[in-house]
Amino acid sequence: MEVERRSGLSDAEFVQEYMIPRKPVIVTGALDACPARRKWTPEYFRDRFGERRLCTVSGMMPMRDIVDGVLHPDGERTPFLRESPISWWLPEAMADLAPYPSFVQPNWLSYPFARWPDLRRSGYASRLARISQVELNITGANVRFPTLHVDLYWTHAVIMQWYGTKKVFIFPPEDTKYLYRKRDFWVSEITDVEHPDLGKFPEFAKAHMTELTLHPGEVFFSPCGWWHTTRTESVSIGTAMSFANASNWKGLTRNLLPPSAPLRSRLGSLPYRAYLWALRYWTLPRRQFPEPTDPAWCRDSLAHFRRTAGSWAGESHGGVPEPLPAPGH
Repeated sequence: MEVERRSGLSDAEFVQEYMIPRKPVIVTGALDACPARRKWTPEYFRDRFGERRLCTVSGMMPMRDIVDGVLHPDGERTPFLRESPISWWLPEAMADLAPYPSFVQPNWLSYPFARWPDLRRSGYASRLARISQVELNITGANVRFPTLHVDLYWTHAVIMQWYGTKKVFIFPPEDTKYLYRKRDFWVSEITDVEHPDLGKFPEFAKAHMTELTLHPGEVFFSPCGWWHTTRTESVSIGTAMSFANASNWKGLTRNLLPPSAPLRSRLGSLPYRAYLWALRYWTLPRRQFPEPTDPAWCRDSLAHFRRTAGSWAGESHGGVPEPLPAPGH
């Protein structure tokens, strides 16, 4: 299939033509008014946040070393700043993303789910708070995202490219049977879709892969249920955000636990799933949600996560949570 590039796409057109039918699209021009479109370069992050320590795939590093490693890789420990919640690690940078594209709003994941009692023990609220964050990815050229995956909890996602170019590889939901999904995870055993081992994964030859290139200033909409992964073509700065609303809430409530989860766990999740289902009809459609770049929300989202985080999410230096150990972009 060919993924369309659309400019001047209205919110209503996006919903009717792409979000509801779950059809991928590249939106151009939606980021032109954001300061990040002009400011975000590797040098900008090095100069402004040089001493700020962040969690990369190689461990905790100051931003200065991350940028230097990305620009001048040594082939051994090339940094990959991956899925870092900007509002938690670099809250000052969130203002560069305003105005945020309106077609992904409201994001129901930003609701304060901690209103449900006993959430600290359940961990559900902390996970929903985590995946609602705008995530920052900074990496060098020719770096492959480590997994081919479907986004956690059946959420939609947007991938925004600010600097450099990135290849995106996508597969429709009906190709799941050819993608060698790991047990209990929406992750494929295939790590390199461009050079698959067809001797080990022969059914992959039947899959329908679409390859596209994301340029600076473009937004890729990945609908829920679509498999995707990426590879950078150059030094790359991008952001990603998961979101949910009436169009995919049913899938989210059904996918809080894998099908093979123990019966006790599945029964234990029923009250919380019922709570989410009730919110879908009585609260979420009428709630006034904040802008993702609102400073008060950025501050409160971390406090909300800390109140509800369970043992599934570790804490890093300074008490800031590490990136979620789950599929991303």
